[in-house]
This record gives sequence, C-alpha cells and structure tokens, in this order.
Amino acid sequence: MESKTITLTEGGSAGMSLENVFYSDAYRFQVQVTDAPPLVVDTATVRVRLDGELIRAAVSKTAGVTTISGTYPSLLAPNSSTSSRWR
Repeated sequence: MESKTITLTEGGSAGMSLENVFYSDAYRFQVQVTDAPPLVVDTATVRVRLDGELIRAAVSKTAGVTTISGTYPSLLAPNSSTSSRWR
C-alpha cells in the first residue's frame, strides 16, 4: 500500500502515481482517485488536514474510483494560501 501526502495547486501536479481529479472552492473540496492495481486507495485510512488541522471528510469508493469530499471549517479567504494534506 502506498501512503502519500499530496500538495494540490491550481494547474499543478498532485504528486501522486494514481490518476486523480481535484475540485475546490472557498467552501468545499472533492478529490477523486482512480485505483491502478497494485496501487489502490484504502478508504479506511484516508485522512485530510488543512493547515495542519484534521478536517472531516466523506470517503467512498465505486468501481475503483475513490471520492473524498467535505467542507472547510470556515470559508477560505480570497487569494489566500492554505496547506492541504491528504493521506
């Protein structure tokens, strides 16, 4: 099993060896990661941190695609910079 912390930036690479899609606005986020056996996402171990703080996320998997979604604890300020950690 691969454990990877990824940094997500607009127009940038997530640094993952699995295909992924990321969406975020000031209120919510969603990441979709596609399994590529033997590299697969273990939904029981997914954790999301924002600026070092653990935040709540819903995690589900259908047909090898893991969806991780949630809302930020508060609205993100315009043009702000935050640090997200996905594991």
